Amino acid sequence: MRDDERDGDAVMHMVIRHSGVRGTAGYCRGRAPAIDLEGSPNVPGTAWYRAALVQGAAVGTYYADERQVAADALRAAGLGEAEVAEAVAAADAYFMGHLGLTMTTLVRAPGLRWRHQRVGRA
Repeated sequence: MRDDERDGDAVMHMVIRHSGVRGTAGYCRGRAPAIDLEGSPNVPGTAWYRAALVQGAAVGTYYADERQVAADALRAAGLGEAEVAEAVAAADAYFMGHLGLTMTTLVRAPGLRWRHQRVGRA
């Protein structure tokens, strides 16, 4: 798990999806918690791909929704409950502790989720 500045060109899976929180006052992608998952979000069958599928299909409006999506995505990637809890706690420390978000803070509708929110919610 990384929760400090990104080193060089390293690319890691963001615990809370970047597209959901970009634009948040004080947010820095390089400082937000991320985790190293096997594979790529574009290679079917890899842990990162499975996590990305969950994130892309979920609909969320509040930070609480985003952290649930994060937990579900990490479980889909094969992480155990202790690892999931650690990753979500790191996200909370950054987003709630450092940036001041609350569970009811509105966040952006990331990527494909935007269409779900525009068309109407199930």
